[in-house]
Amino acid sequence: MEAQARILRLAGLSGSGLSGAAAKLAVFVAVYVASDWISNIDPQTPFGFTLWNPPAALALFLGLVWRWRALPAIAISAALSGILIRGYALDLHSAWVTPAVLSFGYAALGKALASRSDAAAPLAEPMSALAFMLLAIFGAGGIAVLHVGVFAAFGFLDPSMLLALSTRSWIGDATGIAVMLPVLVQFGAVRAEEGWRDIATADTFGAMAAAATLAGIAILGPGATTNLAYLVILPVVWVAVRRGLSATLATLFAIQCAIILFIVQDEAADTAFSEFQVLIVVVAMTGLILGSAVGHIRRSADELARARAESDRLARLTAVGALGSAIAHELSQPLFAIRTASHVLMRGMERDGGTGEMLRAARTIESQIEQASARIRALRAEFQSAGPLPSVFDLVVAARQAARIVDGGAAVARGLLTVEDSPPIRVRADRAHVAYILDNLFRNALAAIRVRGAGGRVRIVFGTADGIARVEVVDNGIGISDDLAGRLFEPMVTGRHDGVGLGLFIGRTLAELNDGALSHRATHGGGATFVLELPVGANQ
Repeated sequence: MEAQARILRLAGLSGSGLSGAAAKLAVFVAVYVASDWISNIDPQTPFGFTLWNPPAALALFLGLVWRWRALPAIAISAALSGILIRGYALDLHSAWVTPAVLSFGYAALGKALASRSDAAAPLAEPMSALAFMLLAIFGAGGIAVLHVGVFAAFGFLDPSMLLALSTRSWIGDATGIAVMLPVLVQFGAVRAEEGWRDIATADTFGAMAAAATLAGIAILGPGATTNLAYLVILPVVWVAVRRGLSATLATLFAIQCAIILFIVQDEAADTAFSEFQVLIVVVAMTGLILGSAVGHIRRSADELARARAESDRLARLTAVGALGSAIAHELSQPLFAIRTASHVLMRGMERDGGTGEMLRAARTIESQIEQASARIRALRAEFQSAGPLPSVFDLVVAARQAARIVDGGAAVARGLLTVEDSPPIRVRADRAHVAYILDNLFRNALAAIRVRGAGGRVRIVFGTADGIARVEVVDNGIGISDDLAGRLFEPMVTGRHDGVGLGLFIGRTLAELNDGALSHRATHGGGATFVLELPVGANQ
């Protein structure tokens, strides 16, 4: 998948070959050890548990990308980092057991995250992002228990301290994962220029400055407390709404760095160590979910606009084809009558001894009519050749998609247009034709209820009988007069002051081209009901 390929490129993990693999391993080990050194700020126990542990995010990210192949890289990195940064002794425990536990844990957790159905873009939707991060954070909790359990098994700590130290280790890992993992995943899943375009704005930099200022006031002010520090959520909310997920993650990273730097500067803040850890996780998760929601809304709006444009394009093409075919059909009949009459006239003149000039004129008329008829036949064949392209699809899904597009989705959002629940109904027809018919019917029904005023509603109802699928567009609008109802499907007939009288004519033509039908009846209690019938698909 494209998103997974970008993640590989971001991590420098794409490509093949032994030398390439060695280079990638060296890069990862260097970044892992360097990040552990940078984050080794005021370790809280002899085992080096810190406020912020970004190596956990790096290990999990590599497990997500490489899965079981990440085992050697994580193990080597953990061993070197423990010996060089945390001061572990060069023994069996430090060199083999602890790195093996960490590498196996994060490779397994990464594989579990990668096996999710939304692994290609895990942050694309709010609920998906929440589930992804909860699995990552709680999975890291299990790894922390195993990690600290190794220390207890080798006699480096009292077993009674296992729970307390596991919790401390887990919170540090969760703090690193909550901010760093989304950053790595997001900038792998989006194009670089898209992410930086949202970050390099006054909104984002302003939010970073405001959040850092609030964090500094809370930490460096009298009595280190997180009560005021929670105000950093406000700039996060601001940048999430304004700029989306990429800018939000950059802001969260800046907030995390600011909080840690301020705590390093103020020893009194050490007493609130765990509180600030929780603050970072809470703010990160809040910003992640909100940024993901805003990004999802923006993408949905873009997709809706594209779908609307495509629907309009197909509607124009379909309308031109159907109208052209209908016009060609209507013209062919009078031309045939004129040709017949000219032929009779010419034969009569030949029999009665008409003048040469009159005969030449009659022959010219017959010849021109024959040429015009040939052109019309060719034109009609051309329109019909671009006619139905049948496929089997779900009529219910097609109706829901058309409902979301009409009026930019406002009618559905306001409850004016309701698509009732129905099991799947598979039909065989040209999907573009059906989309045009439904769009036209939905627009007509909404126009009718707007004229009525308050209380107007449009319902979409489905059904099947005798191999025929049916979708009914039922409104309680102004209805259709009796004199208009009989001519409703004729061209240039309309009951709307802004209508042109072609929508229903084209709609019925398209329905019949797909072996279906489009009809009308009055709605009981007032209004109109239009019924589109189509043949059921073979798999229904």
